[in-house]
Amino acid sequence: MNPEINAFIFSKNLHNPGSGVQIPVSLHENQGLTLNRRCFFVFARGLQGGEYYRYIKIYAKILFLRLTFIPLRLDTPKMSDNFLNLFDSYVKLTDKDIDICKQYFEHKSLPKNNIVEEENTVPKHLYFITKGFMRLFYYDDNGDEITTHIESQNQFITSFTNFIREIKSNENLECITNCEFYKIERSKLIELIDKNENFKNFSLVIFEQAAARTQIRANDFATLTADLRYKKLVEQQPEIIQNVPIQYIASYLGIKPQSLSRIRKQIIK
Repeated sequence: MNPEINAFIFSKNLHNPGSGVQIPVSLHENQGLTLNRRCFFVFARGLQGGEYYRYIKIYAKILFLRLTFIPLRLDTPKMSDNFLNLFDSYVKLTDKDIDICKQYFEHKSLPKNNIVEEENTVPKHLYFITKGFMRLFYYDDNGDEITTHIESQNQFITSFTNFIREIKSNENLECITNCEFYKIERSKLIELIDKNENFKNFSLVIFEQAAARTQIRANDFATLTADLRYKKLVEQQPEIIQNVPIQYIASYLGIKPQSLSRIRKQIIK
């Protein structure tokens, strides 16, 4: 069921302007209420500044058919259209599916260089990035950072194998830039999969794609030179080249920053 919204409608009798009545009503998102011609049609789903009105009081006053709304700001931001569109590109979402998703995913924002999940812990969440860039990295025996994954807007990220198997990961999840994202706990993810067939199908796509990316990356390291790996990254993910520091890109490609600088100069020539 959609979240309930409480509203109070102040109705003025046009034939008797001195009279008025406060009418409490309970609505749900995407629904509306028509009282009569002395009142008005009110939509419970209001949109302003990209935010939904949920659990709010809408105060409206009619005087000679002129309306004044005084809405209160909602604490929870509107679920990203990109997030919902990604779902919709794989499985057709119903309004009920969307409402269910809203209950399970939590929206967060963090500044750059913030560690979201630390090494030597069991990954707690699956993340969907709506803004910014995030990476997974670990420390090698020399204490150097080795970047294993870089993801950008509209991508999921976590230490997938460790997340699924509930075992400790040696990787850190970090915000490379200021980031906004949705996250869902593993237990809630399983509950959502059990409850919703569409999301079950979509979750299979998420994990299949994660496994495929890992395999492709392993193949690239085995068959492509550093120059070719960089050129492939430029062609397929130019946003990473434009927004991620060179030392992270170099580590992701398995080379030193000095070698990457040399490759870049050769390409420019």
